[in-house]
Amino acid sequence: MKYEIIKDIRTGQLKDKLLQQSLGTLILPTGQIMINDPLVMYEQESLEKDIKPGSYPVYLYVYEEFKDKRTIFAEIRFLDTVPIKIDEVMTFDIDSGIAAFVDGSIFDKLETLSEEQAEDMWNNMNSMLEDNKNDSYTTMNYQLDDINIIGFTSGYGNGTYSAYYAYDASHNLCSLFIDFNIVDYKNNELVNQRYFDFGEAIDEGWWHYDKVKDDKLPLDRIVGYNHLAIFLRWMCEH
Repeated sequence: MKYEIIKDIRTGQLKDKLLQQSLGTLILPTGQIMINDPLVMYEQESLEKDIKPGSYPVYLYVYEEFKDKRTIFAEIRFLDTVPIKIDEVMTFDIDSGIAAFVDGSIFDKLETLSEEQAEDMWNNMNSMLEDNKNDSYTTMNYQLDDINIIGFTSGYGNGTYSAYYAYDASHNLCSLFIDFNIVDYKNNELVNQRYFDFGEAIDEGWWHYDKVKDDKLPLDRIVGYNHLAIFLRWMCEH
């Protein structure tokens, strides 16, 4: 099913159901791509497949349900051709709730930074993520010397996610996708995978928070989940 969703994203079949947000271009001077948690920066290898050095557009795809917006896919686009197959290339862990694309030379760049410069970098990235918040997700495009780090909220947050290469009819690599394990097809309809896997939810914390937002009350998102938790406790006690 992941292939069908990726194909339909690229052919515009889901344009009425998803928000496509441009995050700028990813600068790849070495042609090596790394997917990492930008606020943790695990010491890991670049993807095995190198591409032609250059700059490539990055897109984020956002799914909205019950006024809750979630990042479902992120894409580096190499060609505008239509994918006909996908191959899983890696799985990776996210611990800060943010994933990122970056050139494989990132660790060489980090090694040249002083302790003060490194601290400034982390502070600036956090500030950028805070400034770019859009409801329940955020993004950044952080410049570091001759490369940049393009980051985005990883679906519902921390977890293990998969990346896929997408190939066109001429066997050319046309995209690299990250799947945040949120949506899938059921009966030819795009659905939240949590409901697909576990059955339809009867209540969600953000439904309660929506009432807070509609009334324009100066309260944090957590109050919606607190309301749900209080009701759950009442049910357990009675």
